[in-house]
Amino acid sequence: MMILYNQSKLSEMLDYCQDLEEEYSSKNNYIRLLDIYSLKGFAFSNTEKEKFEKLVSQINHTVEAHNSNIPEIKISQLLKNIGLQAFRIDMYNIAINYLEQYIAMDSPYANIVGIDLCISYQKTNKINQLKSFIQSKEVYKGDSQYENLLNYFILKYKYQTDNDELSYFIVNKVPIIIDNTMGKYKQFFYEELSMLVEQTKRYKDLKTYLDSTSDMLPI
Repeated sequence: MMILYNQSKLSEMLDYCQDLEEEYSSKNNYIRLLDIYSLKGFAFSNTEKEKFEKLVSQINHTVEAHNSNIPEIKISQLLKNIGLQAFRIDMYNIAINYLEQYIAMDSPYANIVGIDLCISYQKTNKINQLKSFIQSKEVYKGDSQYENLLNYFILKYKYQTDNDELSYFIVNKVPIIIDNTMGKYKQFFYEELSMLVEQTKRYKDLKTYLDSTSDMLPI
């Protein structure tokens, strides 16, 4: 099914999902049922937000009704997958709900998904939650790429760094640490730097940088 997903054959993928969903439901196999929900989440995050929202409701019902029959690691995986998928399609409130739960379980990838959580907080203007999260997660021991991304929020919201320094950080760190697989972060920092250009009035150097990076943004 992931091969079909990578080939953009979403309709065929969902047909398989539907067959397996019916089979696993009839056998009360909730572990594999959650795997199917995760796969459907991938597909719906490429098609319709409304279907994705319905899937989230279905997931919530299944987990609440059968929590005792589902291993904690499976719930943790599901929280991460749905949270990241919601983040990917700009459904930030759903992303916050799932990523907060995932991080609260002290999961191994909490450092990485914490960046998506920070962006979701800012996008929904939940600045107090963002500040609180930064206070509790300042010391990161994860991938250095994501540590640098988190450092931007630490500079901005914990130390209240001035806009000139923030723009310097983006220009000097972001091109190095963000590759072509991280388009969402490129978009975010492009928007951040556009705002900083207006606030700092550094049109000459920053505007030139913005123009040079705009063609790297996701379509």
